[in-house]
Amino acid sequence: MKRSLIFFVLLIACEANTANPPPAILIPEDTMEQILYDINLLKTIKNNRFGGEAPKEILNNNYILRKYNIADSTLKQNQIYYAQSPKRLFAMYDRIYNRLEKVEDSINVLAKKEQEELEKRLQREKDRAAQKSRDSIFALMLKDSIDLLNLKFLKQVVD
Repeated sequence: MKRSLIFFVLLIACEANTANPPPAILIPEDTMEQILYDINLLKTIKNNRFGGEAPKEILNNNYILRKYNIADSTLKQNQIYYAQSPKRLFAMYDRIYNRLEKVEDSINVLAKKEQEELEKRLQREKDRAAQKSRDSIFALMLKDSIDLLNLKFLKQVVD
């Protein structure tokens, strides 16, 4: 019984020591979620080479630190702190994933709209070219008709 009690106390003591206390500057969960969201967006921009080279120079981890006015060490401490609570971190990433899906869906809608506009513009240009071609053929036919009439008129005058 005594051994069981000592083992139980040691187990609780060890478990209490393994959990990190909150950092001196604790970032609220909603702000941390926004930071993680921004970090994921930056990684996506870098990995997919969106926007050429300029964003890579501007949009790096220092951008996050400046945006949220935090130190790198504060961010790292908070990441470690939130990582110790997997359920809470999973819930945060689940919300981030849902937000990213909404952004992706809206981008897909915009891309589809842009594609439809491009197709309409190409069709209008094609129609204009066809109309121009018909107009020029009509103008040639009209000129030929006028020339033919002039020729007939000249023949009548000469005869």
